[in-house]
Amino acid sequence: MFRTQGAPRDAGIDQGRALRHLIRRAAAANRARYGRARFRRARRSAALQLGVPLLRFLPQHHERLQGIASGAGLSLAALEVLESVPAVSVGATAKGSELEASFRTPDLAAWPLLLRSSDPDVGGFPSVELTAAPWASSVAGVNAHGLAALCVDDRPGGVSTRFLVQELLLRSRDFTAALDHLRRRAPYAGVYGTLLLAAPGHDPARIRISPGGVAVDAAPDGAPAVGLPRLRIDAATRTLVWTGPDGSEQIAEPGPMDEVVR
Repeated sequence: MFRTQGAPRDAGIDQGRALRHLIRRAAAANRARYGRARFRRARRSAALQLGVPLLRFLPQHHERLQGIASGAGLSLAALEVLESVPAVSVGATAKGSELEASFRTPDLAAWPLLLRSSDPDVGGFPSVELTAAPWASSVAGVNAHGLAALCVDDRPGGVSTRFLVQELLLRSRDFTAALDHLRRRAPYAGVYGTLLLAAPGHDPARIRISPGGVAVDAAPDGAPAVGLPRLRIDAATRTLVWTGPDGSEQIAEPGPMDEVVR
């Protein structure tokens, strides 16, 4: 697990420096996959569909992405293209205070998922998240208040639902606050997809975000996730357990917070 702290740009610089080799390798592979001409078009598209709305509606995450680019010695445009790649496919269930997920994607070899600890400055809540080296966004996580969020799917291009996961962890202390925040922010930013939310004292729920609004229903309650890699988050204990492709297990909890200051 790597650690980030402070203002969004500073947290991004922490990430860019810590994971510089992985980020530059991912950027080089992405450029090679596109080819020169297609990559120029991809940069323009990512700037318009992701960069502009992210800067306008979720600016703190845009600042974090800028910091990652700076820390890794890459252009912001290269990082915007990497954030536009839908690199994970998730099968998820929920039971009680727990969210579980298995990952079905061949891209994990090129896009290893990593645990990140975020300790933001005043105005945000500490959290631990599952992310990829070049991303400011996260697939899943839990914050110091026990709010847990998981991105189940999102649309290609535009602002990924993964950014809403990170936004909720940063800003929301409980389920009601998270749902209110989604209803305000998601339509403005044009973010559409599906999340699972869990929080202490509240049944887990599936949140579907579409142009028609935000719909809430019961989270899928199925068998525990099997296969590797897999993820389990317990909102009640504020614990995230990540079992990697090699079977190794990492357990993470968000850092403490000073209620008076934050």
